[in-house]
Amino acid sequence: MMMASPLEDRRRALEESFFSKKNQQLLDALREELSQADRKQALSTAAQIDDDRTLDLLVQADISVESLLAFKLVPLVEVAWADASIAQSEREAILAAAESKGSRPSDVAYQLLQNWLAEPLTEDLKLAWRSYANGLVEYLGADECAAIRTEVLGKAREVAQSAGGILGIGNKISPVEARVMAELEEALGGGD
Repeated sequence: MMMASPLEDRRRALEESFFSKKNQQLLDALREELSQADRKQALSTAAQIDDDRTLDLLVQADISVESLLAFKLVPLVEVAWADASIAQSEREAILAAAESKGSRPSDVAYQLLQNWLAEPLTEDLKLAWRSYANGLVEYLGADECAAIRTEVLGKAREVAQSAGGILGIGNKISPVEARVMAELEEALGGGD
């Protein structure tokens, strides 16, 4: 009968530890993959983007649904305040846009939005938004930002048109709102 090597117990412990660690790494990788898939789906819903490459880049950039929601709502508020006051129809359009993205009145983001509707945005917030937009365009590229630009500017245009014109006739976007829209488009990599 052969005696067990004095290293046998240590070898077994080493192997068990190694394979246990490998299994844990695989489990961690699976959890991260599922977490990224959940984040990717949440971002897709919030941004209304279906392009996998763009969504992967947003996940890699660690962009949260909350920051994306704020990113999309600030231009709506800025356009609404462009004429120095917010019409009730503009307020309703902005809140409806937030609710269409899944925001509820009990959410912190929704309450923040209501605060923004109560008084004009600060210059610091406007600059922060433009800086973030420029960074996003640099990180993702102008082509990948096209869907985001279309969504953000489309909603901002709806807000501008919601209170414009005289008795519903004429140009519904004021010159000041048009200027703000052009600045937003430029920050998002559009315009010339």
